[in-house]
Amino acid sequence: MAQTHEHSFKVLNATAANIRAWTKQVRIHKSIYNTMNYFTFDGIGKFFVAECWIPLRDIDNVRKALEVGVEKNGSTVKPVLNVLHTDEEPPTYNRTNKFTAVFQGIVDSYGIASYLEVNPAPYTIITFPFIFSCMFGDFGHGVLMFLCGLYLVLREKNLIARQIKDEIFGMFFGGRYIILLMGLFSIHAGFLYNDGFAKSFNVFTSSWKNPYNHSMLMEMENISIPGKEQMLTFAPEEAFMHSDGPYAFGMDPIWNIAENRLNFFNSMKMKLSVILGISQMTFGVFLSLQNYRFFKSKIDIYTVFIPQLLFLACIFIYLCLQIILKWIFFWTVPDTIFGFYYPGSHCAPSLLVISSFIFNFDYKSSFRLV
Repeated sequence: MAQTHEHSFKVLNATAANIRAWTKQVRIHKSIYNTMNYFTFDGIGKFFVAECWIPLRDIDNVRKALEVGVEKNGSTVKPVLNVLHTDEEPPTYNRTNKFTAVFQGIVDSYGIASYLEVNPAPYTIITFPFIFSCMFGDFGHGVLMFLCGLYLVLREKNLIARQIKDEIFGMFFGGRYIILLMGLFSIHAGFLYNDGFAKSFNVFTSSWKNPYNHSMLMEMENISIPGKEQMLTFAPEEAFMHSDGPYAFGMDPIWNIAENRLNFFNSMKMKLSVILGISQMTFGVFLSLQNYRFFKSKIDIYTVFIPQLLFLACIFIYLCLQIILKWIFFWTVPDTIFGFYYPGSHCAPSLLVISSFIFNFDYKSSFRLV
């Protein structure tokens, strides 16, 4: 029994030393046989035939790989590679690398472009992290995200060699380049919003001043109700220093102490998101025009592209132009704008009222036509 036990121990030790190499060989053979099952066997000529899609620029590489395989196996039969012509539509193949693969994956999750259509993935390398940063928009958190992405990028070879099987880590590691860009763009948006860990920084000196002198403040304090706070209003025509111009870069830090800062920031960000969203939609419509022109499909240009552009222009692009014009022309002082007299900012046209008027007009017009 002792001799049997010793013999079994030696055999199992020898097996343990070779088990990984044997497992690798088994997997290789299984993959080879699985691939060969897709081939068609020609019983007369005693050879296998396979049909597959290959990118045109990779045909020479495939031919060389087949020849190398024949030489290594010592076979005397040369492989034959013929290009077949078919009416079938080829599948879409988008060539990617480790940087563009994650962006291609995002686009493919919504839908894969047909063969020879424009691939929108390269444009998302800029648009996706930029739109994310408009939502995230914090300098401090953007720095943290950028450093995390930078660590994963710089240590990618070491992390790949460690073969970490954790699913969550694999998700973050696969998106390391998009995390890096989202952090970088969030730093830029944080500077624009003047927001770092929910704090503003007065780097370029605020363009607003306190219009109340000491005597006015003392008089207000005397007539105020004890225990009740009195809010002071900085009228733009008095408190804003026109000679200095606006804040050099981003939002003026004075808004951080304003009582209505959330109303101001939310309104600005909402309008900004509308402009960016409509701009991306319009860009996508013009990408579809390139597809129609490439395939010489005039029917799609007249029945799809032009109606889509008209719908966008008459409602959404018109709304974006209203937002920009309202930012440029309307001010707190009375003025005549486009032939109409506006006593102040409270009289500026409401975008929500105008938009609802447009939709109500369309609805009533359609109802009357019916």
